Amino acid sequence: MSALLRDIDNHPIELPPGLREQLDDILELLAVRIAATRALLHSPGMELEGAGSAA
Repeated sequence: MSALLRDIDNHPIELPPGLREQLDDILELLAVRIAATRALLHSPGMELEGAGSAA
């Protein structure tokens, strides 16, 4: 993902203003979901089924 974003930064494309705003909104929502998921995964007592059960 970071390589893709870096490539986009290095080779920007022209987008209509409305589309750019929509994409910014989508990326912001995605970032919020990623942050929330990370917080849940790292919270005390959170155990995923099958995690750490490699015998």
